[in-house]
Amino acid sequence: MQTHDKHRNFLIHFAYWASVTIIILAFLYFLLKPLVPFIIAFSVAAVLQPVMRWCQKRWKIAEGVLAAGLTVLCYTLLVGLVLLLLIGLFTALIDWASGLPELFTGTVSPWIEKSSSDALSFLSRLDPQMGAYVQDMLPDALASLGSTVMDFSVSLVSWASSVGTKLPGAMLAAVICVIATAFLASDYDHIMGV
Repeated sequence: MQTHDKHRNFLIHFAYWASVTIIILAFLYFLLKPLVPFIIAFSVAAVLQPVMRWCQKRWKIAEGVLAAGLTVLCYTLLVGLVLLLLIGLFTALIDWASGLPELFTGTVSPWIEKSSSDALSFLSRLDPQMGAYVQDMLPDALASLGSTVMDFSVSLVSWASSVGTKLPGAMLAAVICVIATAFLASDYDHIMGV
């Protein structure tokens, strides 16, 4: 009876903590997803503050104009760097995925055939019946492996191409982030109560 109670208590505690975890994760996902541009904006505005203070002391530029200019400059550099990185990464990924079938048919498949031929000759010397069985299965296994490589290559190229469909949402988030950064940077001292 005590074992039954222990199991029941364990299941109740597990269900409770699993439910709490799922609720917290769902809350964070649905709450943080729309807030990410503002979190980034606040972080960038905080990083820009020392530069803004230095520029204001040196050139006496209006705070709003300086915040807008530094924000545009900062995000232009960040976006340029990220775009160069992503373009290079996606180009390399698509080239690699497109070359997989050729790599398989030109290098991997001949190596597998030679290795399997050597293994078959060795196996045939040990057990001729097993060697014949493996030799009958080998073409189907190679065809299946080739088909898997082709499917993987096609799905990888398709995935990389579909990333472009998410760009409008990312662009909207980026615009919100830039505008929020400019406003937060210009009023940073007031927001922080300094």
